[in-house]
Amino acid sequence: MTTYNLILTALTSISHHDPAVQDGSNQLQFNRQKQTVCRPAVSGNQTTGKLLELLSVPNEIVELLNGMTKAEFVAVAFAKTIIKIYNSMDGTGLFSGIGRYQMLESRLRYAAIRSNSMRKLWATICADLQFPVHPSTYDEIVLAFYALPTSTQQAVIAAIVSQYRAIVAIARAWAKMPENDIPLFASDQIVFAPDTAINEIAIVEVPTVSANSMRHQLVRAAGWQHMQRILGITPPIPPAVEAVFENGGNIKAGAKQPSNSAMLGQRVRDMYPLLGLVGGVTESFDLGESNLSVQSWLVCQENERALSGTPAEGLSMASVSAFDLLDN
Repeated sequence: MTTYNLILTALTSISHHDPAVQDGSNQLQFNRQKQTVCRPAVSGNQTTGKLLELLSVPNEIVELLNGMTKAEFVAVAFAKTIIKIYNSMDGTGLFSGIGRYQMLESRLRYAAIRSNSMRKLWATICADLQFPVHPSTYDEIVLAFYALPTSTQQAVIAAIVSQYRAIVAIARAWAKMPENDIPLFASDQIVFAPDTAINEIAIVEVPTVSANSMRHQLVRAAGWQHMQRILGITPPIPPAVEAVFENGGNIKAGAKQPSNSAMLGQRVRDMYPLLGLVGGVTESFDLGESNLSVQSWLVCQENERALSGTPAEGLSMASVSAFDLLDN
C-alpha cells in the first residue's frame, strides 16, 4: 500500500452543507462530524456574577427554573434579554412576524456553535438577526453577561447548543410576565442543580469537508475528465455508463444481478483502472471494493492529533479553531 499526503488550499470559500439538517431555516449548517477534542479543564463552579442583582424573576417562573444549573439559568436569562429588548420592535431585523421565535431558535443555536464567549455570542446573534443597537437602558445587563467568569460563559454556550429549543421556550414565557420595579431574585426559592465540570475530553461536532467529497473532486471527476480527453470520448454517452464514472452510478430499481457479476466487475476494473481505483456500480451490480481509501481533515486546532506525523503538523493554521474559519 502506498500512502500520499496532500495539503490542499481552497482558493475560494467552501460551502459544504450538511444534508442531515432540515430545519426550514434559510441558513445552512456547514457539514460536521462528531469527534473527541482535547481542551483545558474548566472548573465546574459556576457563578452568575452581577446578573442576579439585575434580573427580575417572577414567582410564577420559579418552578420552571428549579433544577437548572446556574449555566442553564444564565442561558435562559440571555435569551429572555434578547426577547425583552427586541420583541416590542416588530419589524426589526429577522426577529419579526409570526416566525420570530423559530428564527431566534435556529440563529441562537448557530451563533452559539460559532462562539467561545458571551461577548462573541451577543455580537454574532445580533448580526445574524440583523438587530440595531440596543437601547442604553439595557447596557448594564448586557455587559453583565460579558463579565461572567470564562468557565460559566463556556458552560452557558454549551447549554444553548444542546438545549436551544427548551431555553427559548422558557425565556419566552419569562419575557411575557410583568417586570417588577425593583429587581427580585428569591435565592431561597430556586434550587439549582449541582455544577458539573467541563471535561478535558469533549465530544464536539467539528466542521469537516467529507472524505467522499475530496475523493470525488480529486480522483473520480478529475479522472473522468482526463479519460474523456485522452481517449476522445464524446457525447452521446449512455447515462448509466457516464454515471459510473461521474458519481459512482446507481443500481436500477428492480434490476436483477447477473450470475457472473464478479467476473464482469473484474473485467471492467481491468479495462478501466480508474474504476478499479475508485469503485462504482452499474445498473445491476457492484464493481467491488475500491483500491483507494481517503481520509480528509481540516488543518485546524481540533484536528491536532490527527495531523500528527503529517506534513500539516506544525503549520500555523493547525493552531486556529475550525469554528473561527466559519462565516455566514
